[in-house]
Amino acid sequence: MRKYSLKRPIINGKRSRVWFVTWSENGRSHRRSTGETNERLAEEWRARFITAMEMPEPGATVSAICDAYLADRIEDGIADPATVGFRLMPVKAILGAYEPDALTRPQVRFYHAQRRKDVSDSTINAECRALRAALNWAHRMRWIDSVPHIEAPRPAPPRERFLSWEEFMALYDAAAPHLRTFLALALFTGQRKQAILDLTWDCIDWNRAGIFFPQTGSRKSRTPYVPCNASLALALGTAALTADCEYVVSWNGKKVTKFRSAWETCKKKAGIEDVTIHDMRRTAASFVIANGGSFADAAWLLDDTIETVQRHYIRFSETYGMSVTRRIVG
Repeated sequence: MRKYSLKRPIINGKRSRVWFVTWSENGRSHRRSTGETNERLAEEWRARFITAMEMPEPGATVSAICDAYLADRIEDGIADPATVGFRLMPVKAILGAYEPDALTRPQVRFYHAQRRKDVSDSTINAECRALRAALNWAHRMRWIDSVPHIEAPRPAPPRERFLSWEEFMALYDAAAPHLRTFLALALFTGQRKQAILDLTWDCIDWNRAGIFFPQTGSRKSRTPYVPCNASLALALGTAALTADCEYVVSWNGKKVTKFRSAWETCKKKAGIEDVTIHDMRRTAASFVIANGGSFADAAWLLDDTIETVQRHYIRFSETYGMSVTRRIVG
């Protein structure tokens, strides 16, 4: 969606008393006079103008609404537009051809059933909430007269799975070379999957034995530099010997974008089925806490708040538990 600003431009060398609506389209700037000198009345005029300019063709589909909503959110500078776009992608693929009025309970439940073949109810819940937000936006913009009810499955309880050192080593030994590199980075840096897959060799400081993780998106990490311990340095050094791509995690000379097949094979060979890639972050934090690290240490590693880390990982801290039980006296 285009961004419409309210301004009083300079015309013939003088600041206009009348407010104008300005916007850009196809690389060119445009403006339209509101005819108002009162800013409040000009704002009302702008709202009506935007509604008229952005009104979709009759029968706007869910796909068109999702695209316009995402464009508007990007214009507003939301923290992570990629996440919103990712959540709306399957919505557009399955429900995109429908008009909002046609989103009845059977259609929505059909969406749930289709997505359950690949993802959890928690993921489906997030996707349905993204669709709700897009439809509510369309209603505010007067694209649609009413917002259909979008039923969302109850999200599953948060996973609490973490690996023992023996389990991690079993997976590591069973992994293909590119997955082995990924697992080492995941455990010893606590970074998220995409940050690791985006990592290039020029981000590794061999002299200081550390990694500068790429800063992407509008949400900048508080932990861009992570020192390597001996185990990670060895894993990276081994991977560097056969590197054939600018990306650290690569296969056949290309960046790895997904490794579902390799991961499933690895789990079967290791005899560990109830584990996901995302469990590596929990495992990293649990090791930090269990080995005497503070909640602040784990928060630094995970790029999270101390309060969040304490809430999720307090049970791993023996020292914290001892400090509590010592206070139980008669």
